[in-house]
Parts: sequence; structure tokens; C-alpha cells
Amino acid sequence: MDASSTFYRIVRLIPVYFAGDVQPAFLFRLRERALTLTERFDLREVLGLFNQRRYTLEAGSIWIRENLLAPGAPGDGFCGLQVRGGQLTVTPGVSVQNNRLTIPAGGQ
Repeated sequence: MDASSTFYRIVRLIPVYFAGDVQPAFLFRLRERALTLTERFDLREVLGLFNQRRYTLEAGSIWIRENLLAPGAPGDGFCGLQVRGGQLTVTPGVSVQNNRLTIPAGGQ
């Protein structure tokens, strides 16, 4: 490798689906909370993650399925946008369907 090579940190992205879609609509990185080995987590806090409508985005990237931005694009490609952080609001709130975070039909 030469000196101009760029390396990116591997991060875990959360996929969110529209009801009935096989491919995720978008992927984003949530603000993560580190736990120590002896710390207990509050189950209500974890479940609350799935019952909210607004999510805090970490600095990094958000990936949107290309055919949602350009109708003629393939349905399996994604477009990445660099973000400094922000809020993602889903209306109505997401639900867990088939072990996936899913935006109900008609949702935005």
C-alpha cells in the first residue's frame, strides 16, 4: 500500500425496512452506550430504542437505497452520505416485524 491509502473504521449500521421490502430502505449508525463488565442494563432503556420515533445519529455515514432516490436505479445499491450527526425522525414509529426494524405501510 502506498502512503495515500485511506482506511475506514468498521462500524455497525442499523438497517430499517419499509413494510414488505426485502432490502433495507436505509442503514444508519446509532449513538452507542458502552457498558462495563459489572454494569447492568435497563431493559426498559433497550426496549425504548425500538419504541421511539426520533433517533440520534452519530457522526459518520447514512446509507440510503438508491432506488428510493432515483426510481430507475437498481434496488440492491446504496448511496452513502457523510453526516456530522443529527436526528432521524420516523412517522409513525418503527415496529419490529420478522426481527427487523420496519416502517409501517404509508410511513415516512
